[in-house]
Amino acid sequence: MINVAAAFGGGLLLRQKLEEIQLPKLTVSDESQLSFKLTVRAVAASVPAIGKPGIVSRQRPQLQVSLGDIRKETELADYEESSSGGSGPAACSSKDCPWRFGDTLTFKVGMKEVLGPGLRLKLHARSDLQFGPVQVQMSRVDEIGEASVDLRRRVLPGCVPARGASWESPVLVIPLAHVRGGIVNDEQALGQAVAHVAVSFVMDMEPETILAAAEAETRTVSDVLASKADGLMRWLNAPEDSFGQLGSPVNHDKVGQAPGSAFKTLTPYEAIAASSRVAKRVAPDPGMVLPDPELDPEGWISRKGPNGRYHWHHRSLGPAPWEEVE
Repeated sequence: MINVAAAFGGGLLLRQKLEEIQLPKLTVSDESQLSFKLTVRAVAASVPAIGKPGIVSRQRPQLQVSLGDIRKETELADYEESSSGGSGPAACSSKDCPWRFGDTLTFKVGMKEVLGPGLRLKLHARSDLQFGPVQVQMSRVDEIGEASVDLRRRVLPGCVPARGASWESPVLVIPLAHVRGGIVNDEQALGQAVAHVAVSFVMDMEPETILAAAEAETRTVSDVLASKADGLMRWLNAPEDSFGQLGSPVNHDKVGQAPGSAFKTLTPYEAIAASSRVAKRVAPDPGMVLPDPELDPEGWISRKGPNGRYHWHHRSLGPAPWEEVE
């Protein structure tokens, strides 16, 4: 008979735990809710395939940045040679990256772009002729290399608070891969980057907010169910001696998951009656200190209310309001 009662009580507890697993609500996301400006600062480039500009003929690199269907280009870079390292950050000094840009390209970014392939950097070279003060730009364009920069995994995590309401990344040196038909240096090794571009990023929204929105957008139904079921499995695998007076484990992970929950939820009538009993009681000593249920669960009991909220009570204050009889 005792085994039957224990099995019945365990079944009720299991049913209660299963009912607490709430399925996620599937809604159509509104990508327009997330919108921010991303500025790409083109700093410099290192292109071994392009030599030092000549007196008459020369090639100069130009950077194209694409985000989705939007493409923007910098001006042609200027050559700045320096044997001592020159100006700029150490990672892109004039000695290492002699081709210098000074452009900022701004894009409007939404959730679609954050979750997409990211920014596409494409470097090509244009030829021009210099005859004294006269400069003639040729129509020929030589491809050099390209790269992809993931917004979610590389750009956003690297941005930190800057002046005003903006977040800025340090200068990142991006290696560019060879493209078919692109120009290369005679000493180019197989698999080696054909060029490097130094860029930095500035945005007008906190990166953590964007990353949290992206995480919520990509969270699947199975992820939600797995997180909910994990708590149930910990409850099922809890040792027998870790259960409290009313059958739930006393060692819980979060306040509000109610160790010692009763078998059933309080009805609205029972909740009102319990509140009226509390109002009639003499207030406890203001100097009385009760232990935190997380640190010392002994003596704490709880009951789930009709609205899903748990009501806590410590035995040192007497019987719980829901246990009293009128």
